[in-house]
Amino acid sequence: MPFFTGKRILRTALLAVIFCCAVFTVSADFNTTLDSILTEDQISFGSASFILLTGSGALSEDATIEEAAAKMAEMVPKADASADKPVTMGMFSYMAMKTYGISGGIMYRFFPGPRYAIRELRYKKIVQGNAYSTMTLSSERALRIMGRVLDREEKKNAEK
Repeated sequence: MPFFTGKRILRTALLAVIFCCAVFTVSADFNTTLDSILTEDQISFGSASFILLTGSGALSEDATIEEAAAKMAEMVPKADASADKPVTMGMFSYMAMKTYGISGGIMYRFFPGPRYAIRELRYKKIVQGNAYSTMTLSSERALRIMGRVLDREEKKNAEK
C-alpha cells in the first residue's frame, strides 16, 4: 500500500490550509507564546498544558503558560504542577488523553496514568516511532502529537 495516496495528500493539504488560516487569525500574544514553546529543547509542563488546552478550546489563546499549568493541574492530579518542570512522553500522553477524553484500553481503565496512556496512544498511532513513558519530549514532537490528536478528533466529530 503506497504511503502517499490521493486521499492522504488531499487531507494533508486541507489540514495545511486550515492551519495556515488559523495561524494568521490568532493574536500576536499566542504567536509569541507558541514561538517560545518551540524554542524549548524539552517541553515544560506549562507549555504542554498551554498547547493541549488551547487546542481543545478549554483555555483562551490570551492565557499565560502559568494559567494553563494551574488548570491542567486541576485536571490531572498526578502531575507536578510546576510550570517549568520538563514533561515526559508518558505524562504528555496522559495529559492529552485527559484533555480530549480519549478512552483507553483495559489496562488504562484499571490503572490510568502515564505508563498506559503512552501505550494506548501508540496503539492508536497518535504517538509514532520510539516512545516510552519516561522518555523526554521535545516541543516539536509534542506539537506533532498534538496535530494527530486534533486530526483524530476532527475525524471523530465528522462521523457524528
